[in-house]
Amino acid sequence: MKNILPTMMTKHAAGALLCLLMIHLPTGGLAQSDDPTRDPRLDTIRQAVETTQNQVKYVRADARTLARRISDEQYTPEAFMVDFRSLQMQFQKLVGTYDWLAKLVSQFDHPSVANAVAEMDAGLKIIAESFVPVQQEIDAGTIERTTIGQMARILDSAIGEWSSELKRNQYRLRGMR
Repeated sequence: MKNILPTMMTKHAAGALLCLLMIHLPTGGLAQSDDPTRDPRLDTIRQAVETTQNQVKYVRADARTLARRISDEQYTPEAFMVDFRSLQMQFQKLVGTYDWLAKLVSQFDHPSVANAVAEMDAGLKIIAESFVPVQQEIDAGTIERTTIGQMARILDSAIGEWSSELKRNQYRLRGMR
């Protein structure tokens, strides 16, 4: 699962997405630019990128907490359900923030960027599949700790890789104007 992103998205597509995201963006803070020739949508896109990255942190934190707690024999099914629903909610918020980012970027009508957005969206859909085995066990009433632990570790790793692609390109292109 460690190398999931190369199969989900080409580096060229991710680079095209982030090139558009970071071109002309200020190297510091989120303040609006005083440059009258600068497209104000770029500041909103920068904020959307930051919001998406912050949401990644929440998903990963919940996944790690679940993975750690599931091995505790005192961990009850009720406590698991609370943690599992929280993880699902955080993941859905990540999907929502990414959808916001994708909508903003799509306003630029650039074919390679549109392709990158679609590939990253597909990556999130693939990652969402990690919830399925656990949900099937919940529905069947046969919750297994090993399945839960595997799901949490896979989710943490896959989201980390997805986020790393975003970060690698973001930092590489940060200084472009």
